[in-house]
Amino acid sequence: MEGASLGLHHYQSNTQDNLQPSKVLVTTFKDKTEVAKNIFHVNSAKDLIDQSLAQQTGCVLDRLLKYNTDFMEYIDVDMNEEELKDLDRYHIFLSTQGTQVECVEANQNQAQPHTEGAGGQWETEPSASEACQSGPLEKCQGENDGVHRFDAANLVVLINNKAPSVLAEYEKSGTLSLASRKLLVRTGVSDLVERRGFYPSNADKLMLAKSITTIFPSLKIKIQEANEGFEHFYDPVSHCGFIELKLRNCGETFMKIRDAIANAESPVRLLE
Repeated sequence: MEGASLGLHHYQSNTQDNLQPSKVLVTTFKDKTEVAKNIFHVNSAKDLIDQSLAQQTGCVLDRLLKYNTDFMEYIDVDMNEEELKDLDRYHIFLSTQGTQVECVEANQNQAQPHTEGAGGQWETEPSASEACQSGPLEKCQGENDGVHRFDAANLVVLINNKAPSVLAEYEKSGTLSLASRKLLVRTGVSDLVERRGFYPSNADKLMLAKSITTIFPSLKIKIQEANEGFEHFYDPVSHCGFIELKLRNCGETFMKIRDAIANAESPVRLLE
């Protein structure tokens, strides 16, 4: 009995420890304007949202983003699966006249449907708000400096061949996990390097970034009015973003391999 009591006490102690709230840093935006910075003690993403809404009356949730150390950027989080840790950083976007984030994503998906055609290939239709509203994506007149177009239609085919799980996940959930976002960027950049080398033109990188957010509209992050929502993938002004970062990593890896081969005295040296 004593052992059982000790076991129960240990279980209760662990349960209490697990219920300890996490201290998170939250920046709140109302109608895209920053209005507050707070430190919240919360047990879940729902608690975080409830506390933010309590401070900003008359608002509804528009979007919840978390700072990701791998991407060095704020990205969307799954509010049902989010695990909070001390000093996590969040951006919460509220609207005084919008709808819940689920409704926003549903409208985006309706405006830009993704249907599976004959043979299992995805067919992507442009929304009226896109620059290519005069015809299908295959006919979009995007910036490019060569024969191959890095537009949405070609990117859908590439992803369907190289990373079909990305399309399947988006079709099911309306968004992408961190692992799928990394795979998406890696797939696009690998194709870009294969066709253009390690130093593709700004036009090619811009086309790839726009194509990603055309196919996956819920990945858009638009904080400033001047932004179009693709800049976190590639910003033609600052030359930053996930695409640029991956290109630099690929280039650095190639240089290390090339230098290792060049500095080797003989093929035997490489095998030692």
